[in-house]
Amino acid sequence: VEHEQARETALPMVATQDYIPTSISEDVYKMIKYCQLERGIMIAHGDAGIGKTKAAQQFVRDNPTQSIYIQATPSTGTLGNILKLLARALRIPETRSKLDLLTNIRAKLDGSNKVIIIDEAQHLKLSALEEIRTLADPNTITGQEGIGIVLIGNTEVYTRMVGKQEARFAQLFSRIRMNRYYSTRKVTDEDVAKLFPKLAEDGRKKELNFLHGISQSKWGIRGAVNVYNNAVNNENISYDGLYAMARTMGIGLV
Repeated sequence: VEHEQARETALPMVATQDYIPTSISEDVYKMIKYCQLERGIMIAHGDAGIGKTKAAQQFVRDNPTQSIYIQATPSTGTLGNILKLLARALRIPETRSKLDLLTNIRAKLDGSNKVIIIDEAQHLKLSALEEIRTLADPNTITGQEGIGIVLIGNTEVYTRMVGKQEARFAQLFSRIRMNRYYSTRKVTDEDVAKLFPKLAEDGRKKELNFLHGISQSKWGIRGAVNVYNNAVNNENISYDGLYAMARTMGIGLV
């Protein structure tokens, strides 16, 4: 038992799956805060696995009364389903009439200074986008200000609005206050040191550089964290151990 305890305490610290304030995640976090204060529509799009979702989830944890987080899927991206998700988040009774549901949601949100964060927003249908964007507009009857809306997803979220379907998205596009493109190539050395503090503390630059390479590839930060944590479980976080684990996991390197 003592031998097992000694072996476990000797293992390097597993990389946390919690929020880490990297350059990318912090920028997304600040963007959401700006949207909540200034209202309008903002888009955070780009590569997967680099911290956009974790930043949004952390913002909601830090601001539970001022934010709503919804993750869209192919089945929930329709107007009716996304309105139901909003109603549940706002604790509004669901109605069969989309008009009544939207009216009740609008009444609940007007003047609330809330921000709605929709993750995986590339799954939203055009009809859902067209209705949701109206929540960012001032109420023409009461004069109350609208709310902030942040769309998070892959680059399709933005390119759909400036490509072949630009005319269809004209009303939505004209309301975009800010858009940010986030790439794995923007992951910095400092970010990697924050993500793997044990390696940084021990001055293991070769291992950090290896994980940096994974972070800047299509596998992103998520891939690098998975490689490292699996190597921890395998009790070998040397360069050779990380490299072997990456190969085992089918992660190609650049």
